[in-house]
Amino acid sequence: MSRALRQNRIEKVDKNIQKTVGILGESTGFKRFKLTIKVFFLEALKRIQDHEVFLRAQSLSYFSLFSILPLIAAFFGLLGFLFRYSSVQERFEDYIDLGLLALPEPQRDVVVDFILQFKDRYLQALMKRTSGFSGVALLMFAWVIGRMLFNLEVIFDQIWENPQPRTFRQRITHYVFCLGVCVLALGIASAVPSGTPLLAFVALTLVFKSFPHKPVSLKSAVISGVFVTFSIGVSVAGFRQYVHWVGQTAYGKLALIPLLAYWVYVFWVVFILGIVVGVVVENGRNTQGQKNNISFF
Repeated sequence: MSRALRQNRIEKVDKNIQKTVGILGESTGFKRFKLTIKVFFLEALKRIQDHEVFLRAQSLSYFSLFSILPLIAAFFGLLGFLFRYSSVQERFEDYIDLGLLALPEPQRDVVVDFILQFKDRYLQALMKRTSGFSGVALLMFAWVIGRMLFNLEVIFDQIWENPQPRTFRQRITHYVFCLGVCVLALGIASAVPSGTPLLAFVALTLVFKSFPHKPVSLKSAVISGVFVTFSIGVSVAGFRQYVHWVGQTAYGKLALIPLLAYWVYVFWVVFILGIVVGVVVENGRNTQGQKNNISFF
């Protein structure tokens, strides 16, 4: 989509918002509720178009598909270094399988087996060359996770319209903190059933609360966490039904690559939409130069 066409669509949505807000000020009861919901969706649509949500999801999907194998291998190595005799590593394997739940079972088993085999061979090769967890693996892990977190931070800053991003030192501190939280969360997760959505909700809420480089209310973070957790559950069911309808058995294991790529894309779309929802809830509505806060929730 060209920049001029996108800007034209954004202006049309903005005019529709202003018109609806004008009517909203004179409405009461159920009509006001309907108009408030309409403003909410129009605000979200405006930000989706303005920040090119689907293009950003494509970019994150591309990076994720190329980095997921070394990232998981390095993360297993780090877990093995920190939790040599713990059930955390086994639980991490369960979460890999859970993250691919949208894929049909034959394709999911192929992906999980390939990831685990790659991890074992990669770590064995490192152990033969060195006497322990290699510094090269640590550097690779730091680069991959740092790049992923940096890409996420850029998206958060742009959608939240943050004029002052983190400094390099602040980024390093924040990324190390995020890594520590992830490791701690996996330790706690070893005592929690792997199928529960509660852990995903808590983790997502923490991400939406702490990742933007500006104050974010707990309400906005919780609503974003609920939205993404629920939407992922619906997406999993819908994706599995879609695969059933198109008859994935006709392609067999060849369907693995497009299905995996599409599912990663769907995940990132839902995640970025969660950021948009949090921004709309947090900011309310600003019309005609005056603050006109509409409480959506």
